[in-house]
Amino acid sequence: MRRSMASESNDEAVLEERGKQLGTARTLALSPGATITHRTLAQSEATAMTLHASLPADLPRLSIEARGEPLGPARVARAGSPDYAIVSTLGEGGMGRVHLARQRSLDRDVALKTLKPGAPRDVAAALFREARITGSLEHPGVIPVHLLGLDDDGHPMLVMKRVDGVDLGTLLHDPAHAAWRARGRSEDRLVAGLEILEQVCLTVEFAHSHGILHRDIKPENVMVGSFGEVYLLDWGIAKPKDEPRAETIVGTPVYMAPEMVRGGPVDERSDVYLLGAMLHELLTGNPRHEGTTVMDVLRNALASSLVAYGDDVPQPLAAIANRATHREPAERYPTAGAFRDALADFLKRRSARALADAALERVGALEQALANGGTPADLAGAYRLATEARFGLVQSLREHSDDSDAREAMRRCLVASIELELRQEHAESADALLHELIVPDPTLQARIAELRARAGARAKEHARLERLERDLDPRAEGQRRLVPLLAVSAISGALGLYVLLTGGGHPPTPQTALAIAVAALVVIVTGVIALRRRLLSNAFNRRAAGLLIVGTGGLVLNRVIGLATGTAPTITLTFDLGVMIVACLAGAVTLHPRFAWSVAVLGLGLVSACVWPAHIAPAFIVSTMAAVVVIAWVLPRERTG
Repeated sequence: MRRSMASESNDEAVLEERGKQLGTARTLALSPGATITHRTLAQSEATAMTLHASLPADLPRLSIEARGEPLGPARVARAGSPDYAIVSTLGEGGMGRVHLARQRSLDRDVALKTLKPGAPRDVAAALFREARITGSLEHPGVIPVHLLGLDDDGHPMLVMKRVDGVDLGTLLHDPAHAAWRARGRSEDRLVAGLEILEQVCLTVEFAHSHGILHRDIKPENVMVGSFGEVYLLDWGIAKPKDEPRAETIVGTPVYMAPEMVRGGPVDERSDVYLLGAMLHELLTGNPRHEGTTVMDVLRNALASSLVAYGDDVPQPLAAIANRATHREPAERYPTAGAFRDALADFLKRRSARALADAALERVGALEQALANGGTPADLAGAYRLATEARFGLVQSLREHSDDSDAREAMRRCLVASIELELRQEHAESADALLHELIVPDPTLQARIAELRARAGARAKEHARLERLERDLDPRAEGQRRLVPLLAVSAISGALGLYVLLTGGGHPPTPQTALAIAVAALVVIVTGVIALRRRLLSNAFNRRAAGLLIVGTGGLVLNRVIGLATGTAPTITLTFDLGVMIVACLAGAVTLHPRFAWSVAVLGLGLVSACVWPAHIAPAFIVSTMAAVVVIAWVLPRERTG
């Protein structure tokens, strides 16, 4: 949206005032990336005296040794020798220095921040103010202040924790820096940078909770330690939120919020702007406001136009950066915590997106395998693809439930999985997956219903065939089948033996033989009728019972014919063996091949009868009883499962 002419005119007035404060000579020499402090301004002395409290006179006196011992094991301090020995200079500014020193009493390295000789009183007051603010913020993201005292010249000296690391500004402009690898993110510096920025936000949140505004948050003021520590440095222009404001400009021009340029009131949202400016540099490699002179940079800071980020910047991050650096404070994130939450949500969504992308590759592979025709040759591989894809998408949607791409990938995964189950004719599994589809698919529903119908028909046919198989299974109801066989064997054997013994070993008379056959037939028929529910429980037993009745009836018929024709008993018994052989052959054909064993036994009896006609009676009895026993023995036993 284009700003009004009145707003632009007001901005020019602000810039003119800032130019007067900075002064022409200073403006030409001042770097847009340098921090503007009260001493940078033309009327610095008067301004500083009004903003800084007087330096207390009761601070402890600290003495330092200008040239100390090399770093290493502790050495015994001489009596009265200074506790702090300067080893080297770590950094230097316009009015101050930061030294690396050895604190002998505790055998540790510390950082000493001191003033250069001849520094004016307002600079000393500024250092005291910085020490008081920094010391009040006990947080892992703020370098601890060990001690504040006065040196031999009466200037403040700040003893702080020594931190090994590199500033974020250096990291952002050196992709190959070893610190990226130390954080385990050399392959994804964007994620590493966002994680560092999240830690800075936590420090800023803590400072805000104590009523302190930093006002100079920038990559150069963020120290990244060797073991993942992240410190927000340089609280030199920090101020309590409720401190009366001055109509002056402080901060770093290339990162400043518009209200900081105007010298107007600043609050937590001003620090949020600075955090957003850091995010901008993380995304683009350039500061938020650019220009060849300080005044050009300040003009751009006042405008704070929305940035059109390139395609290489994720759109959600672009939106976060533009909102955080909006010209109007009311349009920004209200707190550093809200800004951090936005970054955390992006990282969470990015992780979910990575899971979805990996799952989508597997969905594509599964779809390709199905498109190659029929069920994939590697069925286990197809199911593995489906399982891995579905698991990844479930995890992705759990972290980012409104990701439309992930939801579409899940739909494709479910459709492909249903297709796989349909090709395996797993109707129940396919139907369970179908119910997970948000939008039902009528085509798949129809195919599943058709598969179920076919499966039902196959199940009925299978049941019918199974019943038929059981009906014809010689192992089924085996114990019930043995009852009539053994009964016939016992009755026939008992009658035959009785007749044989009472007849002196001679064949029974035709009348007696007929009576025995009729008695056996009556017993068999009566037993089958009486026990039909138990004996006739399947087709095999019914056929066996029928064959037994027919065979016995054949014996009756043969003996009736023998009696009617006056055939000799030996001949009748011989024909009886023939009838029984025919019956057993019929059993071998219609019931089970093992009936052939009984044919062999009866055949031996028939041969014996032909060779030794005088012994036809014992041969007949032995062979028939043996045949019954053989049948009972060789037939398959009843199934147990």
